[in-house]
Amino acid sequence: MKALKKEADERLLVEAAQKDPARFAELYENHFERVYAYVVRRVGDRAETEDVTAEVFHHALENLKRFEWRGIPFAAWLFRIAANLISDRWRKTRGRGSSRWRHGIRRGGTESDAVSSGEHFACGTAARGCPEIRGREKY
Repeated sequence: MKALKKEADERLLVEAAQKDPARFAELYENHFERVYAYVVRRVGDRAETEDVTAEVFHHALENLKRFEWRGIPFAAWLFRIAANLISDRWRKTRGRGSSRWRHGIRRGGTESDAVSSGEHFACGTAARGCPEIRGREKY
């Protein structure tokens, strides 16, 4: 029963954010740590992880109106965005001999270093102040 309520609550929150982008902040807060952990396990480098995570949420916000609820958690969509961004970055850097990316999997660093601190990256306070999330003129 709790799972159904949680799913319904998330769906309502997504729908509210689709109508009012300011509501995206709550989705961001609910999913930031899981997306960051997903990315850091695959990338390893803290700065790169922060960049990719920021791109995930920017992409999600920009495309939120096209998101269709299909009974799958919103996080699954965010993870798919992250996987695509990681893949794109790896393809762009593999020919340049980048040591950060090896077969698309992280090298060095630990998830606990990045996530347990509870710090959000520069735009990590996006829910409270990042203009990219707060004030989109095109909506």
